[in-house]
Amino acid sequence: MLISIPIKLQTNVRAHWRKQWGTASEQKRIVYAFLKKTFGVKALTVPCRVVLTRVGKRPVDFDNLVYSFKTIRDAVADFILPGYQPGHADDQRLGILFKYDQKLGVDYAVEIEIIPVNRG
Repeated sequence: MLISIPIKLQTNVRAHWRKQWGTASEQKRIVYAFLKKTFGVKALTVPCRVVLTRVGKRPVDFDNLVYSFKTIRDAVADFILPGYQPGHADDQRLGILFKYDQKLGVDYAVEIEIIPVNRG
């Protein structure tokens, strides 16, 4: 299922830690709300593949792309695997494989696609 969230990721930002923390907290809250609205309390199963796509006006290099998704990645992993310490549910050994992509668009957004992986 594909979810599109109208937020702008922060890339190459140098700001005071408190401002970065506030931005990250707000992004997590928004992503979690969209996931909860889309999936409700339905349990998502692992293993799964999550494709995170940045929609922006111009491309960024891969390092910045991955770094800008850190907060989003944590929020998605915490939603799929609740109960782990913050920032620990995205460990690849737990069954969530993250892929990153980007595409050009008029408005900034983040697209999240969660794809179940069949065992066997």
